[in-house]
Amino acid sequence: MTKKAIYLLIYLALLQISSAQKLSPALLNPKLANFPYSSLIDFNYLLDPPAGKYGFLKIKEGHFYWENGKRAKFWGINLSSLSLNIEKEKIDYITNVFAASGINLVRLEAIDNYNCLISEGENSKNFNPEYLDKLDYWIYKLKEKGIYIYLDLLDFRTFKEADGVINAKNLGRAAKPYAVFNPKLTLYPFKIN
Repeated sequence: MTKKAIYLLIYLALLQISSAQKLSPALLNPKLANFPYSSLIDFNYLLDPPAGKYGFLKIKEGHFYWENGKRAKFWGINLSSLSLNIEKEKIDYITNVFAASGINLVRLEAIDNYNCLISEGENSKNFNPEYLDKLDYWIYKLKEKGIYIYLDLLDFRTFKEADGVINAKNLGRAAKPYAVFNPKLTLYPFKIN
């Protein structure tokens, strides 16, 4: 039997499995979907929803542990701030894909970017209510699946003079490295319009 014949038999077998289980053809060919499932195996069983039910994370002897003493391990990905502002139906689908992949940690990166969490305007204190609604929904759906969140809140924010920050125009993005040493900049208040 040639390699082509073997591959054809495997493909036909998988096609039969997918039709019997009503799986999407995109499962067999990830190029057919924007957010394909990463495996034929569903790794949801590795998650222990909802995220956060074991309390705060601690470090003991170089390892992560929950407050109840259970060992914590993470397998995660990064989501760009520009990828978060999508329809809630897509968020539902993508969080299902993440859970099926066994991901249990998502870093929501650079959400303080303009035209993302921070509204355009004379200062950098105002949240964009539509983006905040989507961000809140992401967090809700991820937590529901047992996926933890790492929020990156001081990455792109550019302070402005109207914020009351001295010499704001010369600080640069996220006021780095000054914000690391200045709690006023790190904890600088936001408000929701």
